[in-house]
Amino acid sequence: FVVNSSDNVQDLDIRFRSSGKIPELWFPDTGNRKPVPYKFADSLTTVSLTLPQYGSAFVVFRNASQQKSNIFLNEIKTTLKTVDGTWELCFPSHLVRPDKIEIEHLQSWTEHTNSGVKYFSGTATYHKTINAPSEWFQKETELMLDLGQVMDIAEVAINGKSLGIGWKPPYVFNVTDVLEPGRNQLRIQVTNQWMNRLLGDRNPEVEQVLFVVLHPDTLRTAEVEDDLVALLEEDVHVVLPRAR
Repeated sequence: FVVNSSDNVQDLDIRFRSSGKIPELWFPDTGNRKPVPYKFADSLTTVSLTLPQYGSAFVVFRNASQQKSNIFLNEIKTTLKTVDGTWELCFPSHLVRPDKIEIEHLQSWTEHTNSGVKYFSGTATYHKTINAPSEWFQKETELMLDLGQVMDIAEVAINGKSLGIGWKPPYVFNVTDVLEPGRNQLRIQVTNQWMNRLLGDRNPEVEQVLFVVLHPDTLRTAEVEDDLVALLEEDVHVVLPRAR
């Protein structure tokens, strides 16, 4: 099990006390596996691998091989497009007014002039239409979407098809099977930590919000006032304005 404990991408050559078997990389976060360059010498196997910041992988030796080395061609990465310009950003209607805004460029919510956005904690959704030229779609080519820096969790969908959730860097999603030539609908749901809302509630100039969690057993034995927002069968998250 190999771990990159730094916040930088690491290119590593690691020697293992094994020989005669082909190494593979197994990634614990996705379950994906892939072959890796190697070389047999002096009853050892040297494996060349690249790990992202704080990334990890299992190096597994399974199938026997008489081939003393297997060196791959380096991957060629090309930036095809930077997704910039105007985005539509949507928030839960009971927490932010207005609940739908347009932003001219991507920025931290903490830099926004709207205090509801600035101190928002939860999940907000970005929408954008992107155009994919037919020249992008080549044989033996993978198309990747790199979100860059995300705070803290992101779920990506293209044309209504979810690509999964990114919860650590690198926030890179394989869009090869879902992206289509022409116009595509991109949706990114971003969830941040609770700290934004806590900072907002400490600011006397910001409209404060009180969150109350009620358990179903409590609901059965207690009277619930009329202004509670929702009563669900599961745990209930109720949002009330805090009295000044």
